[in-house]
Amino acid sequence: MSMDVEKYNKSAYLDSQEKTGRSPFHLRLSLLLGKKFKSVRAFALAAHLSQTGLQRIFNGGEPTLSTLVALAQAADVSVEWLATGRGAWPSYLPAPTEPATAYGVHEETPSYETGKIITDTFGQPVKISNFVFIPIYNIRASAGHNGVWDSEQIVDTLAFRRDWIKASLDGAHTESLVAAMVSGDSMEPTLRHRDKILVDRSDTALSDDIYVLNLDGSVYVRRLQRLPDGCISVISDNQATFPAFKIPADRVSNLVIGGRVRAFIRTI
Repeated sequence: MSMDVEKYNKSAYLDSQEKTGRSPFHLRLSLLLGKKFKSVRAFALAAHLSQTGLQRIFNGGEPTLSTLVALAQAADVSVEWLATGRGAWPSYLPAPTEPATAYGVHEETPSYETGKIITDTFGQPVKISNFVFIPIYNIRASAGHNGVWDSEQIVDTLAFRRDWIKASLDGAHTESLVAAMVSGDSMEPTLRHRDKILVDRSDTALSDDIYVLNLDGSVYVRRLQRLPDGCISVISDNQATFPAFKIPADRVSNLVIGGRVRAFIRTI
């Protein structure tokens, strides 16, 4: 099947962005994800891209030309169609039938089923652009490496409403938020074993808060405090079992701060 979407009313481009808050490009990308790959991880692997980088694009970022080409090749679509919506409509996608669905995705639904409208508990249509998708990392798997956030260690994704993030995590950089699971009792009672923590990777300036860090290949969730002598104190809330220790000034360069903990999720 070959179709030229230019025959559709050009106002659909504006309509889709106005109604969903997402550009037509991002709607086409979401359609490819739902129909061909099912997960961001699978799409990223097929395109030889990092999952984190691709997730940023799904969250509203713009791809470079080389990334656009890689995405089109992985999805077996033309670069022209992915970038502009013009040209041959991919044969494995549902054919558009009206301007409002010229991109194969209903403007008011976050699902990938054309025409199916999802509503919230108040009966209001839910738009996928209202949500932030946050990758969950297995930070224990990062131990032994020099970093904290490795795209190969992403195990799942959390979704939060953008307005909740804005209201609850004032100042947090939405595109820099990641999640991880706490392991052990070193930060009790503040953080417990298996709590999920939300971390702002862009917030690495020490301010006597809780951070995710990598020191000499070991990953910790601890309070950090910069001392007047240039040392950094690494503090557990459960100090009876895990005493605080200092990183000497000459070893501070070995410390990699993965970001500040902004919130946690706990099950009872």
